[in-house]
Amino acid sequence: MLGDGGKELARAQELAAKSGKTDENTAALAGWWAEASKTAAEDKKLVDAAGLYGGRQALKLTSFVPAAMAVLYLLLILYFKARGGYKAVQVDGAA
Repeated sequence: MLGDGGKELARAQELAAKSGKTDENTAALAGWWAEASKTAAEDKKLVDAAGLYGGRQALKLTSFVPAAMAVLYLLLILYFKARGGYKAVQVDGAA
């Protein structure tokens, strides 16, 4: 809503009017936008800042997954090296 200044809402209302259908969600959104459009300019700055902050936090949190995987794989490699590494197993043909 803040990004397009309510243009998508106006388009949805126009389509609903052409089809003769009423959508209570669109009507509720229009009622909210009538009030919220008064402070949209100030709110847009805050919403954009919140979006950037949330994106950065998500990136920080998801970066722990590959870091943890790298540490665990390193520990696994060290464990196998401590046991003597790879050893071929001789399998006899008799059962």
